[in-house]
Amino acid sequence: VIRADAVAGEPGLPHLLADARRRGSEMTDELVARHAAEKRWPLDLARRYFTEYLRYKVTDRDRQGLALFFETAAKMNLLLPRRPLRYLEVSQ
Repeated sequence: VIRADAVAGEPGLPHLLADARRRGSEMTDELVARHAAEKRWPLDLARRYFTEYLRYKVTDRDRQGLALFFETAAKMNLLLPRRPLRYLEVSQ
């Protein structure tokens, strides 16, 4: 997830980030081994962390949750000004 204004001056940035996400998701075994040892986690916990707890794509349900979060925060006067959420779709 990235702010739209951060992409304005860097037209190649969305594709660069999408590629980094893809490459990172292909490194699960390496990341599990490295971070399990580093954090002294059991391997099964590290694997669950990288495959279940971390998510690498924003789904429609995630977008609905973000919209609800921002709507609720705006009603509580925690976020001003309220702007509509915009998503940039990047083809792989």
